[in-house]
Amino acid sequence: MRKYGINPKLIAVMAGVDMSELPSNPTATHLPGKYAKLVAKNMDKIPPSEIKNSYRLKCGHCGKTGEYNLGTVAFDPARIANARNSDKSRILDCIQVPAYFRCKHCNGAGKWELAGNPAMLEMGLMAAMLLNTCIDSDSSDRFMVGTILVDGDFRLHWGTDAEEHFLAKLGKDPEDAYRWNRLGNYFYKNG
Repeated sequence: MRKYGINPKLIAVMAGVDMSELPSNPTATHLPGKYAKLVAKNMDKIPPSEIKNSYRLKCGHCGKTGEYNLGTVAFDPARIANARNSDKSRILDCIQVPAYFRCKHCNGAGKWELAGNPAMLEMGLMAAMLLNTCIDSDSSDRFMVGTILVDGDFRLHWGTDAEEHFLAKLGKDPEDAYRWNRLGNYFYKNG
């Protein structure tokens, strides 16, 4: 079985337990109910995303590096304007990465740095801007220009931000089937 990080908050909301009762790096055995365990057991049968766009990232929680598939990276024009206004030019501040992944070492999420040379990512983003209307371009699958909104109006930076958004709403109303469905669809579509 491929190793998938599981957010302890997801298990807490699903099981209706306090986060303090869960380890920081839970496994599928902590999932409540037989269907969640069945899905976890069969994750290898779910086809992975067809888009391969891997980069070496450094986790801001533990400092370790790893190769992560970012999927389609969105270049967010609003973020580049904000970065320019605040004298920040970090490439990671100007993109949105909807792919879902957690640190392979500590299960952390959302605090990432490029571990290598950012040139390849920067070149892909520039190609996306230049070829924005070209459908058969190889970079059109891996890069896009625009803003990704989840759940109508939530602007994510990393895929785990969308998970946190849904879990915050579900923590207040765990019976909200619509949001559970949206969260499940998000997980499925974004790995």
